[in-house]
Amino acid sequence: MSFNLAKSCLVMIACSAVVSHQNDADTTHPWDKAMSEVTATLSPPSLHDSVAKAFEIGPQERLRKSPTGQLRFNRHEQLVYDAGWAFIRGGYAVVDVDKDSATNRLTITAKAVSNNLATAFFRVRDLVRTDCDLEGFYPYFFEQHLREKGMTDRQEYIADTWTMYDHVKQKAYTNSKHDSLVTAITPCTQNYISMLFYVRTILCQPGDTFSVHCFVHGKDYPIHFDCMARESVTVDAGKFDCVKIQPKMVGNGHGFTSKDKIYIWLTNDEYRVPIKLQAQEPAGHWA
Repeated sequence: MSFNLAKSCLVMIACSAVVSHQNDADTTHPWDKAMSEVTATLSPPSLHDSVAKAFEIGPQERLRKSPTGQLRFNRHEQLVYDAGWAFIRGGYAVVDVDKDSATNRLTITAKAVSNNLATAFFRVRDLVRTDCDLEGFYPYFFEQHLREKGMTDRQEYIADTWTMYDHVKQKAYTNSKHDSLVTAITPCTQNYISMLFYVRTILCQPGDTFSVHCFVHGKDYPIHFDCMARESVTVDAGKFDCVKIQPKMVGNGHGFTSKDKIYIWLTNDEYRVPIKLQAQEPAGHWA
């Protein structure tokens, strides 16, 4: 099994859901040990500064306000997801969100690990982080650190990539060897982690549609969302009244296509937590 965080947009997250928890610093949780096995390190602030200087990237703060105002969440929010297929659990994905009102920044950090069962076939210890504008919900910097190894692989796959956004000049800069160094982007484009939190700010009702641009694999894609229905969803954390939305990418061959079905359930309250995510791809069903 792969939680491959390099997969575009919502595919990684859609394979990694069923439960959400608020963080309790005084409690030890079963996923804590698994998360400690993610040994990749995040890039230092000096890298951010050097890239900004090299490409003459100016201030990116407060370029817009979120269309629907601030999303309400605590200073620190932790979302914990079980991952797997049907009733088979394959590991955890843990997403930590920290907001700093003083600097107007939102930091989202995600870790994905396979459990013992899945690791027998594919070992995953991935780390992703993005820094965003708290008021406008658009990213400044994105980085991912992949540590993955298949059962027949001789060596662990290691990839450390980053993207810095210049929304003023409408450019993205990346160190990925597979992408162009400089790419034109739509202002306020998202990455696949920040997009999940941006859609929480959109107060849609069944029948509504909206679009979000997402920069992934070196290109800027429009993702269309359909708000499908209100549904009651029961997960380990409890029973929740939710709004069900479906993202659709235009075109084929990138991340997910018109043949793939991906669904997101957001709690129908002021927090709009992504309580459940599910993907059904041609290879099978994920939940």
